[in-house]
Amino acid sequence: GDRIIIGGNIRSIGIVEVYEYAGGSTWNQLGSDFTGNNGNLSKLGRSVDINALGDIIVIGANSYVDTVASDAGSVVAYKWTGTSWSQLGQRMEGASANYNWGEGLAINAAGTQIAIGTRNDKIEVFQWNGFNWVNSHTVTEGTLSSWGRRVTCDASGATLISNSMNGSGLQVKENPTLQIISSTDGDDLPVTNISWNNAARFINWLNTRQGYE
Repeated sequence: GDRIIIGGNIRSIGIVEVYEYAGGSTWNQLGSDFTGNNGNLSKLGRSVDINALGDIIVIGANSYVDTVASDAGSVVAYKWTGTSWSQLGQRMEGASANYNWGEGLAINAAGTQIAIGTRNDKIEVFQWNGFNWVNSHTVTEGTLSSWGRRVTCDASGATLISNSMNGSGLQVKENPTLQIISSTDGDDLPVTNISWNNAARFINWLNTRQGYE
């Protein structure tokens, strides 16, 4: 697309910027910087994503100190008004201390669904109802492997992919409306010990996401 979002963890405070392509080698910043809270070292921008049109963004601050406890984390969505970014719906906050809500983050193409990962083997899925973000699904892994630290989704949001910091294999989970593909080989390792069908399913998803036939 013509817009990109960039998150940076500067001194554990964090900064996020959005840019729009202006032609040639020029990218112009769209709106002002988003910066984390200096007092609680929120790590704003640990995870970011943008919808297909580039008019809705989501920003995670996994160490945000909310009304609950330290390192509970938070996620906020914003919509482009034509001149600035305006908060879209409520701030979504972690449920307890060290929940690290927003460690992983993904938004679908339409900007109507957000998947939020934690370090606690859990992904929470929220749907936009026109006024607020409503929790529609909770997906748990249950192996204490920090599953959910990285999250991505296909255009519709019906397929989520997540990995963890340890373990092995590719796990596929399904419920009535979501298919979950989970890599547990960590951030820097290839996926191993998977079935042919699961590998083919992942390649088909990736081809669709990249626009290949």
